[in-house]
Amino acid sequence: MKQYWVVGGEYTDTHFREIVGGGAEARYGPFEAQGAAEAEWQKRSWPGVDNCNTRFRIVETEDKAQAERKFWVVGGEYIDTHFRLIVGGGAETWAGPFATMAAATAEWQQRSWQTVDNCNARFRIVEAQSPPAKSRPR
Repeated sequence: MKQYWVVGGEYTDTHFREIVGGGAEARYGPFEAQGAAEAEWQKRSWPGVDNCNTRFRIVETEDKAQAERKFWVVGGEYIDTHFRLIVGGGAETWAGPFATMAAATAEWQQRSWQTVDNCNARFRIVEAQSPPAKSRPR
């Protein structure tokens, strides 16, 4: 059964690696419905909307007891800045999995800096158990 968690807090900077005061990210849930998680996300996100170091995200897991956190760096070069279609009609590249957000962030930074001059290139970090079937491996 899928479960949804709201994860985040106030970080020391916009790299979103370390929580202010140390410790782990806050985790709220589990929620059985994505809509309930989205309501909790809004409840947690709106009070910090003016603080660029505050961030919450929704994480989907299959089973809280068995879910191992896996992070992926997803993206590539898109046909335009709507970031919907990959150049050549292929699938987005999924690099990973990474066991920690810090490891995924390091990969994201490397890929992002390699394409910093290309406004159609974009990468993001996704927490998922596995990439979709049509994705491209790194």
